[in-house]
Amino acid sequence: MIAMCGFAGVIVLALWLPGAANTPIIVFSALYGFASGAFISLIPPLTAQISDIREIGVRSDTLWLAVGIVALVASPIGGALEARDGGAFVGLQIFAGVTMLIGTGLFVVGRWYLAGWNFFAKV
Repeated sequence: MIAMCGFAGVIVLALWLPGAANTPIIVFSALYGFASGAFISLIPPLTAQISDIREIGVRSDTLWLAVGIVALVASPIGGALEARDGGAFVGLQIFAGVTMLIGTGLFVVGRWYLAGWNFFAKV
């Protein structure tokens, strides 16, 4: 999960931001599809892995509630950034990439808090 979230943030800043032609946008779309698919598909098993069987529903619902709130808040922010730039996506692209990298950093801090610096420790 950490690798794919970091990968998504990097490709937003490395491919989408400077991409002006069709080729980098197509490559970005394919790679971002893999990264976002991993994010969506890994949330349920990771939630189940850290939860007691009686708490999976509550924790899963709480997690998706947080995701929903963030999605509702981020869309108007993205629209405001696009409107500020006169229809260009530069501010939106920077916001998206930096936000993903900050999220990746929070994942790393959480992992470090639970497992220390042992990369192969099961959390």
